[in-house]
Amino acid sequence: DLLSSRRGRLSAGDEKGGRSSAASAGAPSAAASAAAHGGSKQAVTNLAKCVATIAAATTPENREAVVADLLSTLESGSATAGEGNAQRIQLALLTSGDLGRMVDLSATEGTADRLQRIYVSSFDSSSDDVRHAAAYALGRASVGAMPVFLPAILNALEENREKKQYLLLSALRELIHCHQIEGEGGGGEAAGDGVSSSVPLILPHLFKHCGDKEEGVRTMVAECLGSLTCLQPDVILPQLRDLVQKHSGKPAAQLEEEGESEETRKDALVCWTVAISVKFAIAGKADPAQLSPFMPSFLVLLQEDDLSVKNTALLMVYSAVHHSPHLVAGGVEEDNPPPPFDGA
Repeated sequence: DLLSSRRGRLSAGDEKGGRSSAASAGAPSAAASAAAHGGSKQAVTNLAKCVATIAAATTPENREAVVADLLSTLESGSATAGEGNAQRIQLALLTSGDLGRMVDLSATEGTADRLQRIYVSSFDSSSDDVRHAAAYALGRASVGAMPVFLPAILNALEENREKKQYLLLSALRELIHCHQIEGEGGGGEAAGDGVSSSVPLILPHLFKHCGDKEEGVRTMVAECLGSLTCLQPDVILPQLRDLVQKHSGKPAAQLEEEGESEETRKDALVCWTVAISVKFAIAGKADPAQLSPFMPSFLVLLQEDDLSVKNTALLMVYSAVHHSPHLVAGGVEEDNPPPPFDGA
């Protein structure tokens, strides 16, 4: 009965089975009611998790009916305008993603293809909430059906214009973060092995955007690299060190001679991304024993002339001081630490 009630909230007005229009309006009504009390986003998020959890635990027949309702809502929703409809679409997107994290949505023929089209087309929505819900859903649905959804994300990163890069990287971040959480929760092979085989496919896309002009894009890249460092430090840390060695340490005289060239600016942006990646890795509880040998290579970023790089390097140090002080203890004990490090 509870599942039927939740399914009714997600209906987009389908009259099959005798559903009433009052039942089909349940989801936007719930979201609108929550909005009136100042908590719509959290209410919609929590309701989506409830529906997904129930659907994952019920019979395959009931689960397929829920998925059919979700697809109907999403495929018909774009033709209807209004805040209530946007909230209903957001709810359906979030539910599909949370459900896809728990079950393989590609097991039902045609479902994964339809969802991929829905998620990518939702990136063009006029609603920020819908766009971000679509990115969340694409990333989470990829957890249960990674062989189907991950190639779609990576291909879209190659083909789509800058406008969608942030959302696609956000979806990738969600996928990697879910594996990181499962690994921390004792997921073992299900968590680590699930993403490890795909790391060689993922990394070129992340490194390509390390020097992106948009800070939001670089932040998404850094979150992905930070989570991957927690999952596979032996693979990611040497490559982050190599990025620092390649893009840092240019003498001041050389910088003055070159001026603020595009290449010089890109060097600074890549170093910025590496520092933030290490900060996220430390906060995400990356293995200190594996991280420690690489810290001297990252701490040299404190000596960069670019102020934004120095600032992010300081944020990295602050994260280490808070979570694993011994990672930077050696730097503090040096006789002549760089001035910014001394200030940290």
